Amino acid sequence: MLSVADFTLQQAGCRLRPVCAADASVLVAIYTDARTQQFVGQLLTDADAIDRIAACAEANQQPQRQKFYLALENPQQQLAGMLAVFNIEPALGLLELGIMLLPGRQQPGLARTAYSALIERAFALGFFQVFASMQPQNLAALRLVRQCGMRQCDMVQCDMVQCSAKPAEVRYQISRPSN
Repeated sequence: MLSVADFTLQQAGCRLRPVCAADASVLVAIYTDARTQQFVGQLLTDADAIDRIAACAEANQQPQRQKFYLALENPQQQLAGMLAVFNIEPALGLLELGIMLLPGRQQPGLARTAYSALIERAFALGFFQVFASMQPQNLAALRLVRQCGMRQCDMVQCDMVQCSAKPAEVRYQISRPSN
């Protein structure tokens, strides 16, 4: 069974570690920033955002959980955002990734480094395909997944696997290279 520790990593340019309750005071800015949430979800109050981050930290502690939340630290060891690993289907070799960066903490290449590292970790863990869904207006997310080698899925591909993409979203995927 997978755990959040399986997706924890450190490499030049970033560190991914489990989200913890202590991160809430910083990560609250993700959920209360209208610019970020326009593409991700509902704009939250500070109190609701703190509750959401606490729930993410708690989810990381649950046994047999198939959704994990990772804190992203930049090279200066500052909290810069968070990633989610979800829709995990080990038997099918599939999972999905999501990322949100803190306003004012984006740095050139940081998201790409973290996202690429997580894709590689998924492949090393035996997954065959990694997916991402986003709104087509989210140009930064589209640029990120394309830079990481992901390609847009067509509707036939999306219908063949458990698809979390909402009707207004586009879905991208990357497959593990064959040996």
